[in-house]
Amino acid sequence: MEIIIKSNFRIIGMLHVRETVDFKMPYNEFMEIQVHEDRTVSCFYKVNISDELFYNLKSDSGFSGLSTDLKEELIDYLERMENDTYKVIDLVRYSLNENIFSEHTINLQKLEWKELSGEWDNIGDIRKIISNGHSYTPLALTKETAKIIQHNLDGEIEPFVGLRHLHKAKQEENPRFMWIEATIAAELAIKEFLIKLKPDLESILLELPSPPLTKLYGVILESYSGERYPDLKVLSKGIEIRNRLVHRPLNEEIDYKKAIKYVEDIESAIFYLLKKLYPNDLLIDRIVNPPLKIETSVSYISESE
Repeated sequence: MEIIIKSNFRIIGMLHVRETVDFKMPYNEFMEIQVHEDRTVSCFYKVNISDELFYNLKSDSGFSGLSTDLKEELIDYLERMENDTYKVIDLVRYSLNENIFSEHTINLQKLEWKELSGEWDNIGDIRKIISNGHSYTPLALTKETAKIIQHNLDGEIEPFVGLRHLHKAKQEENPRFMWIEATIAAELAIKEFLIKLKPDLESILLELPSPPLTKLYGVILESYSGERYPDLKVLSKGIEIRNRLVHRPLNEEIDYKKAIKYVEDIESAIFYLLKKLYPNDLLIDRIVNPPLKIETSVSYISESE
């Protein structure tokens, strides 16, 4: 059954919109996106849905009243709409050189539907929940952890610059940029590690062309620290994909879950280095050997659930 689904988003961050404008997706004639003056975005998608989903929508079941299979069908349409909306807003953002923006550029507000000649009906106010996104080790600022941090302050120990790129990778929603930022984090972290370990390497590492990441984490790390990074194969495959993303950006598609796993693999590599550099740091030890680790996934729920 052919219907039109309408998803309503709010832009997070500053965007100067003086009038409502429409965008057509060149590869999908059934998708249209409107950006409004109040920084809301409406995405319209004409799509053939299953008869079962149609009858449930007609009976006003709402999102919370749908079966798991029907929720998955609806979420599939919603994710296509969300992805295309991101593409439009990102292009607008960079075309207008808007830099007061969150990395999470849009937030889903409402989902509606109608028959081709009908009136709009509310499916429900659905929220995207990253109840779990990247897995992490929960640590709190306490008097105990503050003592460790103070000790690091006294020793003039500063975080790796690579950690900033790792956190940017975690905050990214586009898997392509998650992958690239994570690889940058790994490249910076191994150089920072080697320079802190052997300061006389600084000019070689920073002034001369950089060796491949697999060599830095392999034979070079082994020669200065006694062992290679144990999961070198994971890094090798990740770097191959990163190079394709950078040099052939139109030919490489990255799955979101695969990007999440890669970011976590890079995080493990960086904290492996930190553990070798600061073996007595209890905070690093708790991250490397966590007593509790929270795993993650993305889900959608209705506001009524």
